[in-house]
Amino acid sequence: MVSKMNGTFLRCIHLFVAILTLGFGERGRTQPAPTAPAAPVVRDPSEILVRGRGVEIQRQEVDSLYDSFEGQKTETERLLNASEKEFRLAVLLERMIFQKCALARATEQDRRKAEQAYDKFITDLRAKAGTPAALKREIARQGMHEAYFEQMKRQEALVLEVINREVRSKVNIPEAEIRKYYNDYRVNYERPDSYRVAHLLISTRDLVTGQDLTDSQKEERRRNALSLLERARKGEDFAGLVRQYSEDPVTRAKGGEVSLYRGKTVVEFDAAALALKPGQISDLVTTQFGYHIIKSIERKLADRIPLSEVSKSIQETLELQEVGRRLPDWTLAVRKELGIEYTPAAPKRAWVPEVPAKKLQ
Repeated sequence: MVSKMNGTFLRCIHLFVAILTLGFGERGRTQPAPTAPAAPVVRDPSEILVRGRGVEIQRQEVDSLYDSFEGQKTETERLLNASEKEFRLAVLLERMIFQKCALARATEQDRRKAEQAYDKFITDLRAKAGTPAALKREIARQGMHEAYFEQMKRQEALVLEVINREVRSKVNIPEAEIRKYYNDYRVNYERPDSYRVAHLLISTRDLVTGQDLTDSQKEERRRNALSLLERARKGEDFAGLVRQYSEDPVTRAKGGEVSLYRGKTVVEFDAAALALKPGQISDLVTTQFGYHIIKSIERKLADRIPLSEVSKSIQETLELQEVGRRLPDWTLAVRKELGIEYTPAAPKRAWVPEVPAKKLQ
């Protein structure tokens, strides 16, 4: 339920961090052979793992983040051997370094915009939760305290603003690239036949148990459906008949109206609906759900979504791809600028920069 701010782009940032740190070891890394769980090592929580200009990460920060992830796992998943746990701690350390590098580049304008984004996010989240108690339960289910959750989301919003300003704002996608993407992935923008109809359902299932009715009960309902079909064809208000007699709880209150693409419902319903002209009423249509009376409202033939309708989303997709390509160099440059160094207390690093860092502009 807990949503993310600026959804698509934030997911891209999270994906980049996962790639940057090789995830939790499922991709791009050979895992150490399982060993028996080692005895817990007692460490000073105030140990400093990473230093840089204006940046310091203590062990307790990484341990706290690790515990928040572990709180969402089963007991079996939490039984890690020592080397696996050390690797996961290293992953989280890299994630924190990335975040702190971004935060170190934040301007006052970034902070103001991030605060506005956070305010909108939390307002929407509270509305979606319904009650303060429901929101608290959801946050607790994710293994977090409210104060930590708030801090994390504020930081996410600020990181996003920094990346938007320092990386994404420098990306320019030419119109030709948008058109090329549209043509290369044309199958993604093709729409099958679609239709909008009103329908009345007389169910052949028990409305409480969902079990099929007996043959005699089905026959009685079929005669009832035929009577309603006759009334509809004589001009009685179709929406009124639906609201009074239909046993489809999803569409009844809307006068039976529903919009569908070919192939998104049972074939009998599809075939009957697509054979009608607007305003026409079908014969009785029998499906696994019961007896349907269908009135056509609108039909659209298969077509392709115009470029003008999807240009913005394609542009965003291409921007995110380009941001993903540029983020490694940006991260390396910021790390170099801040003089990020690991102390001997740091876990073995999950990611070692190899690409020469470029000077930030």
